[in-house]
Amino acid sequence: MGQPMKRVSIFLLLLASDFSVLAHAGTKGGYFEVNNNSGGSITVMVDDQKIRIAPTSSTTIELPRGTYKAQISTMCGSVTEKLNIRNGSRKVATYSCVQY
Repeated sequence: MGQPMKRVSIFLLLLASDFSVLAHAGTKGGYFEVNNNSGGSITVMVDDQKIRIAPTSSTTIELPRGTYKAQISTMCGSVTEKLNIRNGSRKVATYSCVQY
């Protein structure tokens, strides 16, 4: 008989599209909205901020205009996102862990 099959956890990154919202007068940056569907807590590190997001929760991070690398860590892996923040922009991302 063959060996039993192993279950392997694969990190699956699901991203909603980038979209811009109207800038409010005086807005000098944008937002990175993170939705946690990973089944566990996730940690986001961006612009010298470390933010922990509980399972099934979301958070919105306000960032000054510029380019950033955001490191997202979940129980099943990590990924680095490049964020181009413009005045009034919003980047929305949803992170999920899927087993195959």
